[in-house]
Formats: sequence, C-alpha cells, structure tokens
Amino acid sequence: MGERSIPDRLGEALRVQSLGLIRPLWEDLPEARKDLWRSDAKKLLVRMSRRGLKVVVEEGYTDDE
Repeated sequence: MGERSIPDRLGEALRVQSLGLIRPLWEDLPEARKDLWRSDAKKLLVRMSRRGLKVVVEEGYTDDE
C-alpha cells in the first residue's frame, strides 16, 4: 500500500470519528472525496501546531495490521 501521509491518515480518522465505520471504506473512496477530509485534517494539524502539538506516525506501524 505504501506510506500514507499524516493528513491522509488523520482525514480517515476524522471521517470515522464523524460518521463511524461506513461504506465505502477509505480505501474505496474516490480521491475527490478523500481530499475533502484531508483538507479538514490539514486545518486541524495547523491548529494543533499553533498550540504546540505535533502528530507523528508510530514507528513500525503499518496499515496492513
């Protein structure tokens, strides 16, 4: 699957938080719909950064688990 960006991972998490685990799943969504969630994720990352918070991907984590 390759490395996913933090906005991509966070966008998926925001979607699940808002809507629950619904179909289509993230990997089946069209890119245009993913981009809407990624945009929200990027905004959240900026807000967090301004407050001294940082998001990192845990070492050794894969999406295949």
